[in-house]
Amino acid sequence: MLFQFAPVIQALIDSGKYEIVRNAVTGELLGIVRNKGTGQFVAHAVGVRLKATGFPVDPLFASAQLAMGGLQMAQTHMGFQKTYRILEALQSSVGVLQATTAVIGVGDDELDFLFPEIARICEHDLAVLNSWQNNVNWKRSLSPSEIKLLESADFDTSEVSVDSYAADPTTDSIPPEVLLYENLKKKSHSASLRDQLKFMLKPNLRQRHESYISQQATASGYKALAPSNWQEIPDFTVANLYWYFKNKQEPLAS
Repeated sequence: MLFQFAPVIQALIDSGKYEIVRNAVTGELLGIVRNKGTGQFVAHAVGVRLKATGFPVDPLFASAQLAMGGLQMAQTHMGFQKTYRILEALQSSVGVLQATTAVIGVGDDELDFLFPEIARICEHDLAVLNSWQNNVNWKRSLSPSEIKLLESADFDTSEVSVDSYAADPTTDSIPPEVLLYENLKKKSHSASLRDQLKFMLKPNLRQRHESYISQQATASGYKALAPSNWQEIPDFTVANLYWYFKNKQEPLAS
């Protein structure tokens, strides 16, 4: 997630006086800022955007994630346990989708419905749930002194907003996941869209495609198309490169 902070807070983060709190175990950033000198928690994020797709987080999610004072955030141990169980149950339910890749042998009409819906779940809902869980885990790991600091923090929630929707007037009528799908559809091989959907549900399915691309790119003299690090390469590129080489090979085979 990309957290947005008030301009004054962001300036102090950039100067090195403030820092965004990280989960010490996972390394993930949290939407909370602390003074590096005093250790005091001083501010929370005022907006959120998902890193992978640029999806804005809708206000329902953002309000639960961001609009909390220090006292609300410093829940009791029992509160942590209850919240943790709820999050685990939600993730288990939504995670069932990751076992449904076998049903994605569908045509450009069913895909028009499935792709945006599953993109929303994978790129938005699951990401937010993971962020919530990360915050819960972090709060459970706090020492008594840090809990006191959190309890004493007086975050101003008046600036909490998710203004990314207002930045694009079309988002009032067209959800971001639909805009994403329409954009990918214009640029993708037809079979590539199904593969991109599979990758969202089960990322390890990419490995076969990556291996095939590396082999074909090397054999064809296009070594630049066989990166040494695939992590930075988006699903869109992997799926389309795979089908580019696949279609190139089929005429030769025949």
